[in-house]
Amino acid sequence: MKVYIDILLIINFSCDFLILYSVSILLKRNIKVRRLILSSLFGSISIIVLFVKLNSFILFLLKNLLGSIMIIIAFGYKNIKYFLNNLVYFFLNSLIVGGFIYFINLKLKSSFINSLFGNLILLLIFSPLIVYTYTKYLLKLKNFYSLKYKIDIYIKGQVINLTAYNDTGMNIVDPYKGRAVILINKGLLNEKYLDYLLIPCNTVNNSFLIKCFKADNVFVKGIGNIKDVLVGITPQKISIEGVNSLINKNILEGYNESIKNYKKIIKKK
Repeated sequence: MKVYIDILLIINFSCDFLILYSVSILLKRNIKVRRLILSSLFGSISIIVLFVKLNSFILFLLKNLLGSIMIIIAFGYKNIKYFLNNLVYFFLNSLIVGGFIYFINLKLKSSFINSLFGNLILLLIFSPLIVYTYTKYLLKLKNFYSLKYKIDIYIKGQVINLTAYNDTGMNIVDPYKGRAVILINKGLLNEKYLDYLLIPCNTVNNSFLIKCFKADNVFVKGIGNIKDVLVGITPQKISIEGVNSLINKNILEGYNESIKNYKKIIKKK
């Protein structure tokens, strides 16, 4: 079988550059393009190991070593966590891009596609699209999960364990005392014998009252205990995947500070 080294190097360089670029986007690395190019050049030249007779274990170790060197060239070394994050995403993205190219190659199997030149054309056409779609989806997923919180609500002997979502548009506040309101799905709280108050809520299309209860304590994982919070029963079930509560953005943006400012405003009035 004929192997065209120049085309093979171009294919490998293009793949490595796209993968490294996607890692820099996903991990928000402020890296100059020339470092990615240098790392990709090193990766493409190191493909010569494929022509050296080595056993599988040695080849595996060598590939990991070369990948580690590529990561250091592209992103530098700050600490072990920084390095490992870069390395893990590099290998994951390599599997995704390689898997998609292999899948498309099988689906479009022909004498043209099976040629090395055909694979180069395939790479140039589909790889940027694959990397863009994959990166966009992962960023969306990453942003979604970064807005999810585990919270425990304590009310009159009841403990409710919830998964809350930080809805940046949800900023319902008690107009009487400036307390933030956390919304939960109906049926999660036993409302019997509990005192409640009605808090006005205004949306783009409607205005209504929400039944709210005073929480003894709210524990937000990663933030801590939050006092003086109201728990409101949402009139419509929260439809966000795996979420049964909407946490008020004021709690996550310096809730105590917002209460102080609110009280200052009330005093001035």
